[in-house]
Amino acid sequence: MDVGTILRRIRRDLRLTLQEVSDKTGGAIKPGHLSKIEKDGMQPSGHNLFLLARALGCTVDSIFQELETGKPAKQDTAPAQAIPVIDWSMAGRFNKHSDQPLSYVSAPYTLPDDSFALIVDGDSMQSAHGESFVSGSIILISLDQPQNKSMVVVRNGTDTPVLRQLVVDGAGSFLKALNPQYPSVPLSDEAEFCGVVRCCIRMLS
Repeated sequence: MDVGTILRRIRRDLRLTLQEVSDKTGGAIKPGHLSKIEKDGMQPSGHNLFLLARALGCTVDSIFQELETGKPAKQDTAPAQAIPVIDWSMAGRFNKHSDQPLSYVSAPYTLPDDSFALIVDGDSMQSAHGESFVSGSIILISLDQPQNKSMVVVRNGTDTPVLRQLVVDGAGSFLKALNPQYPSVPLSDEAEFCGVVRCCIRMLS
């Protein structure tokens, strides 16, 4: 018995395809590479083994314990949730059953099934103080109802969605950029909310 055999058993117990496990690693481990680990005895790196264990809802320790004792590795957590990363033009209109995402990212915690992710572009939501969304970061979006101070993705009377903070006060509602160099704008009567930001993953260069 080797690590690949254990990973294959767990994957089959969960009825996951190679592609689905790859998606749950955020695409870091391709299906072909996982197949070689499972069937050809290729030893995964420590980092890849961690990603695979997380994707399969177990731990590296439990995999090595099965390797030593032969007792099936315990699944301590739910398998990682793969969130589709999509183009901004598809925000709020993405259908996971028919549309092709750009890639996938693993959610740090469980989100609704219809959640999606976007890659931040530009500096309009970058702030020197407090909450900030740096260009290149990944934001995870759910279709929750926006509240005052929510970070939202919205089409504000145009077909181009933007990331802004929704501010509601006595004078009405407007969309605020965290970068003071960008003006706040009134919320249009035709505004279409695409979702609310639930999490931001800062990508390190």
